[in-house]
Amino acid sequence: TQPNGVMSFLVPDFPHIVMENMDFQCGIQLVREKISDEVLTSFVPPVPTPAEQIPLTGNQMIVQVAAT
Repeated sequence: TQPNGVMSFLVPDFPHIVMENMDFQCGIQLVREKISDEVLTSFVPPVPTPAEQIPLTGNQMIVQVAAT
């Protein structure tokens, strides 16, 4: 979370997907939609990175979403 309340949503397996939103649920929904688009249009979707291999810094957390 940035000082102005904006949250950044990063997707390690799709580094070009970066969303910013002030609402957590809306941000997650936007990320889910982008991931779904990527999976549908990718020739070979990436293999998911195991959570324990994703480095986190202060105020970061991992949220898993199902993209269909």
